Amino acid sequence: MSFRNPAVHVPIHHRSSSVAINQRAVSIVNPCQKFAIIDVRKGFITPQQAKTALGEQMDEDLAGKRHRLVGGILLEKGWIALQQIELVLGELFPKAY
Repeated sequence: MSFRNPAVHVPIHHRSSSVAINQRAVSIVNPCQKFAIIDVRKGFITPQQAKTALGEQMDEDLAGKRHRLVGGILLEKGWIALQQIELVLGELFPKAY
């Protein structure tokens, strides 16, 4: 038996009660989260700064405020430079750059 979602296929094996993730499963990380992850991996920001910016973005979204991109939040706080944003966007969206 398996659970089917249009984006993710997760087979469930009842005998061993284990869950196997399909290798072709679609990532559930959204572009803003991925942006922050790339920033951290490149050493541009700390994990705490990423969490702060993502949390601020979510809080504002939930409050019905205008959606702000994580890169803009990080830039506004002085935690990242415009050139770093461009590098990360080039990695995140390679065909666009």
